[in-house]
Amino acid sequence: MLFRNTLFTLLATASTAFAANDPDFPYIEVVGNKFFYSNNGSQFYMKGVAYQKDTSNVTDGARYIDPLAHDSTCERDIPYLRELGTNLIRVYALDENANHDKCMELLQEAGIYVLADLSAPNISIITTDPSWTFDLYDRYVKIIDELSPYNNVMGFFGGNERQC
Repeated sequence: MLFRNTLFTLLATASTAFAANDPDFPYIEVVGNKFFYSNNGSQFYMKGVAYQKDTSNVTDGARYIDPLAHDSTCERDIPYLRELGTNLIRVYALDENANHDKCMELLQEAGIYVLADLSAPNISIITTDPSWTFDLYDRYVKIIDELSPYNNVMGFFGGNERQC
């Protein structure tokens, strides 16, 4: 059970290690079990949503749609996220080869941080038979490398609920 619980925990609070392309945008620091803004020390309270399109009714066979790779979708959704008071989104599957610049910029301008899953529906750690593979490692590294330049990446999840 300890191994399984470890898979579901946050792997890294990564924003402190990332390149600062906007030094005025505060990263989130972890102290004990609390989160704080780096610029003023005030506590960061997560108010977030899962941000991933449901593909259960998609007819083109897509396993997932990367929500951060579609600029028009981000432009459409960010005003609604702001209206809700969202300061954090969790994305479950990203395309490691897609460009995320515009959406990440828009999210940062809105003060919204990102927690990203490293897995994808077709490549993840299976909870009933956990194992570590080179393909999984490569996927994780690609996602971290893709998102590392953005100041508003708060961290990553390394495990998920996939069961076969």
